[in-house]
Amino acid sequence: MSEQPTASAPRPPRGRRPGQSTTRQVVLDAARARFAADGFNATTIRRIAADAGVDAALVMRYFRSKDELFAAVMSISPDALARLAGAFEGPEHSLGERVPGPPGCVGESPRMRMLCSRCSAERSRTSRRPRNSGSSSSRA
Repeated sequence: MSEQPTASAPRPPRGRRPGQSTTRQVVLDAARARFAADGFNATTIRRIAADAGVDAALVMRYFRSKDELFAAVMSISPDALARLAGAFEGPEHSLGERVPGPPGCVGESPRMRMLCSRCSAERSRTSRRPRNSGSSSSRA
């Protein structure tokens, strides 16, 4: 019996696709939509990657963290985002004094809703941290 040679399935091309890459922008667009729809806490890198049709590792390669991806979506630096999150600390009745913008604008803009979602997440994260009471106990 003679064996007939079997044709192997063609391998998919490896590496970058030829031409200009639009993947980063596709990820940003998917992240913008997901953050606006679900808020910062509920949004995951895996969900954004699925929405963009890419692997989660590629999202992390471009943006390094969820915080940096959010900052890129908002087009602000991570340092500026951290400073803005600090404005949300303190009593709610004086929030308007600490956060710039006309009253009532927060709920109207998708970008502002995303930003408030992120700052709220930061506030809840920092409120769970044990606070240093400032007094040192000495042991004799």
